[in-house]
Amino acid sequence: MSFLSCPLISLMSRVVLTGIGGSALMVHALKLAFIVPPERFAWVMTLANCMVDGSSVMPAALYQFYRIGESFSRARIFSIYACLCFCLNGLIIWCWWGSPSERLSAKNAEEAREREKEDVEEAKEERSERNEGSKKKLQEQDRKENTEDSEDSRNASEAGEHERIEGGEPREAELEELGAESSSSKPRVASKPRLHGQKLTSQLQSFEFAFAFVLFITQGFSATSYMGFNKNLLKAKGDQDTAFFFTSFSQIFVYLLPSSILFAPLFSMSLAHRGFAFSFTVMLFLGLVWSVATLLPLKAQLVAFIAFTNYRAILYSAYFTFLAHTFGNRTFGSVNAHLSMLAAALAWLIGPSTSASQRWFGSLVGMSVLIILLFVPPSLMTLQLARHLRKYPSGDVCNLARPDRKENFRPVVPDV
Repeated sequence: MSFLSCPLISLMSRVVLTGIGGSALMVHALKLAFIVPPERFAWVMTLANCMVDGSSVMPAALYQFYRIGESFSRARIFSIYACLCFCLNGLIIWCWWGSPSERLSAKNAEEAREREKEDVEEAKEERSERNEGSKKKLQEQDRKENTEDSEDSRNASEAGEHERIEGGEPREAELEELGAESSSSKPRVASKPRLHGQKLTSQLQSFEFAFAFVLFITQGFSATSYMGFNKNLLKAKGDQDTAFFFTSFSQIFVYLLPSSILFAPLFSMSLAHRGFAFSFTVMLFLGLVWSVATLLPLKAQLVAFIAFTNYRAILYSAYFTFLAHTFGNRTFGSVNAHLSMLAAALAWLIGPSTSASQRWFGSLVGMSVLIILLFVPPSLMTLQLARHLRKYPSGDVCNLARPDRKENFRPVVPDV
């Protein structure tokens, strides 16, 4: 028996290829935000994420085609779908050809030049600080010498006094030179996020990466878990094919998933006008609503569905907007790849966690409680993010949409 003839191996290979292709397509789509005007950055990122999130209903739509028509076999449905995807990808390649790709490359070069410029400014600041320290030492030494000289000036000879004055002239000239050099350096200001243009290794050691790590690991685990065990949860609560207006709650859940695109303008306004801390707080509140609702009776799951579909949309919209705005175009894909690999590694714990919940509690209550607890770490990190963005206001996307605000250009305070 050949390697690919095994059904499980064949299925896994197709799932892996689909995941790689979907991730590549999503990152490719999010690159569009870097070549639009800054005030539209959050809008493009939100719309792209909501459309990708809404595409999750496609398997259900294909299944309906399979059910309603005898002429639509699985092979025929997937062949048509594959041809459609091929044509759309060709259209995407054509749209990126030429000017858009050149503008994206220019964006990369601009971030590299900004990093080099900041390195030069930092070197000047260090030199200025050293000069200030040397100037203070020289002034202190001169004060001591002047004090000693004033005590001995009554008995000093005219020749000795003349030598002292001549010895002081170079010192004064040296002080003037140091003062002129230190005064010529102006305080550095930040009009772009502080991590733009930095090396990937430096970005991975920043607070911003730690925040993205905690948020994506915990919330990615929670969202994926709920998508996986929701059908079993509804069935345990008594869901049937005619449980609600001649349809099942599980079908209602599938149909509601793409509805979040209707609220995409609200998500965009939240990011563009209120910033990251506010948007992540709204996301965590919606997440707490749907996770608590999983502990309630069957009809309360409608609240969970509505809260979850909007929670998931604003989660990925705000998350990918945060990555793109914070780390820049050059390293956005690399940072996302690191976080996605970590999240994928932990996703294997969903199955054992669900089994353990059913074994220990006899239901999925344990998973619901675990998901509720997973909202604690990102909540604490969001509070810290709000303080961090007050210190570095250029790192907030709402300031990108309003570049005339003075607080966007406050001097950068170095980390202690």
